[in-house]
Amino acid sequence: MTQPPTARLHRLTNPAETTDAADWTSATFYRLERPGDSAGALEHGAVAFGWTPEALVARFEMTDSSIVTSATRDNELHYELGDTAELFIKHADHDGYWEFYATPNGYRTAMFWEVSPRDHEPDAIPFIDPEAVEVRVGRHEIGGPSWWAEISVSRRLLGSRDGRFEVHNGTWSVLAGRYNYGVGRTDRAEPRDPEPVGTLKRRHLELTSFPRLPRADFHMLQHFAELREDA
Repeated sequence: MTQPPTARLHRLTNPAETTDAADWTSATFYRLERPGDSAGALEHGAVAFGWTPEALVARFEMTDSSIVTSATRDNELHYELGDTAELFIKHADHDGYWEFYATPNGYRTAMFWEVSPRDHEPDAIPFIDPEAVEVRVGRHEIGGPSWWAEISVSRRLLGSRDGRFEVHNGTWSVLAGRYNYGVGRTDRAEPRDPEPVGTLKRRHLELTSFPRLPRADFHMLQHFAELREDA
């Protein structure tokens, strides 16, 4: 049987809401890759995972030549509206799992899937109150256009299903995904231009993830990476 991929879980010394790039210098960043046997991503992206006594945190770093979003509120299907960083978290002892989004303009979405989306009622999206999820985003001015995002999920939420949250090797598994619109465009939009993205979906959308998936489906639970504590 193939062993699941693993990801190092970096211990953060500062509270999640005050971390910056310096807090992640010793963390392991994992490249976001296109599914299957595709060539490397057209625009670089990477993710690292960390934890504090209060939260589990994912830090995304993403080169992006055309930062696009039409998001205007929390708890939307942001991947239909533009660039989105996505985090999926699953406990080893439960069938259900969480799905979280961050947009370049700081909106967030939170869901909990009791069953696979394939078995879910159409249009019945399992949104939950995003109050326990913090999203922080920013832009880098050096080294070309890019943006970063941190998704912090509170221990209170992760322990809500059985009253506990513990960081042990193999207890939690994760997947980080990215919807990157505007890849390969020659008519670059301004970074905050809320242009419609419908015309971009067919020709200018790149999906990447860690771990790399055999096909473009972020809900392939058997391919999630097990979190392992830094030694």
